[in-house]
Amino acid sequence: MGKLRYIIISFLIACLVSTSAGCYISLPFEWDDDQDSTNEYPEQPPEYSFGDGVSLVEYMPGDFTPAIEAVSPSVVRIESTTLTQNWWWQPIPEETVGVGTGVIIDAKNGYIITNRHVVENADQIKVRLYDDREVSAVRYWQANETDLALVEIDASNLSEALFFNGDLDPYGWVVAIGYPYDIGGSTGTPTVSEGIVSALGRTIKVKLDRRDLTLTDVIQTTAAINPGNSGGPLVNMAGEIVGINTAVLKEGENIGFAISKDTVIDFLDSI
Repeated sequence: MGKLRYIIISFLIACLVSTSAGCYISLPFEWDDDQDSTNEYPEQPPEYSFGDGVSLVEYMPGDFTPAIEAVSPSVVRIESTTLTQNWWWQPIPEETVGVGTGVIIDAKNGYIITNRHVVENADQIKVRLYDDREVSAVRYWQANETDLALVEIDASNLSEALFFNGDLDPYGWVVAIGYPYDIGGSTGTPTVSEGIVSALGRTIKVKLDRRDLTLTDVIQTTAAINPGNSGGPLVNMAGEIVGINTAVLKEGENIGFAISKDTVIDFLDSI
């Protein structure tokens, strides 16, 4: 008992001395309201700031209709066949060598741009117009160093698409129009897919007429391009041609390619 009394008296003396010296001793677990809190678990959660960003959806075009309406009447379905002769020397279709897409670029002269691999080695080319008319091609020209061809038809009341007059920027929105897997080919109504310009100036290799061909200045896009889209236009949001759809990477996803409009114009100038 005497020992406990000694401890209490010693503690009180120590407190008295410390207080007189201007010090403050807090008791165990006592909180000082005048000091900053260092509690690891505050009662109220912090307020997080989300910044001033805008949802990606708000950056998407609100309506693709103007671009589609501007170019759709000029988009055509192209079917190429080889011919043979019967016993009476009459030509008859032997084999369909290509079904693809084209786009009218000159309504007055009936000129249609498409891919070379759509019409290559064809003896007969049939063109189905947007208004469901079907006409036969008069003749066609094909490029030697790229996958392009120019088809001529004799028809009236045609609509033509315009080329984009400017430098294409990457990452902008584009629309691909055509007849993938010949869907809509019997009605003249093309299929539309949207995407962005993934990259410019790509170089790819394709096989044409049993030989490898290197295509340069190619546009890479996420717009869906499938067999049958070949030769169709890739257009900007104004419906102007920025490229001609030509290939897709089968092993990938959303990796399609279009020949740039500059290469198309150079081909047209050459013929």
